[in-house]
Amino acid sequence: AGEATAVLLVSDNHVEEIVDPSKVNGLNKHTPKIAEHRMNELFERAARLVRKERQDTKIHEMIVWLGGDHISGNIHEELLENCAMPPLEAVEFAQNLISSGLTHLKENIPGIKLTVVCSSGNHGRITKKVHISNETGNSMEWYMFKNLQRQHPDINWIVENGYHSYVDVYGK
Repeated sequence: AGEATAVLLVSDNHVEEIVDPSKVNGLNKHTPKIAEHRMNELFERAARLVRKERQDTKIHEMIVWLGGDHISGNIHEELLENCAMPPLEAVEFAQNLISSGLTHLKENIPGIKLTVVCSSGNHGRITKKVHISNETGNSMEWYMFKNLQRQHPDINWIVENGYHSYVDVYGK
């Protein structure tokens, strides 16, 4: 039996966005309720998969990459009409979903070491345009990541102030 590190990407959830099926030829539908269901399923299935793979492989660590765009924000005029809640409420909603998911992983994968790597997206910004040199200072998502870090001090967090994050996995 070998050894592995599980990696889970959680990104582009746009939790508050509404997609009306009648406006997309019935090809899609999205609401905050659907976002909540999808997030819960994601964390439940990730925990189940790690437990299953542990039957044949040593898995002591899981890296959860919180990519950006957990919210849609107000970066486009149409989002003011297509969202079920304003950005700060959406951040709180997304934060609660992610926090519950992390708790689920900790409680359902015995002995797992969690490392959470955070990347702000462009939708959570409070500026009209992206400002790379001060992206984190203008990101509601970065603020959400810092709140999550305070809520879960038992997790190893990588919340950089810069644009890139680096994670050592087996010396690479």
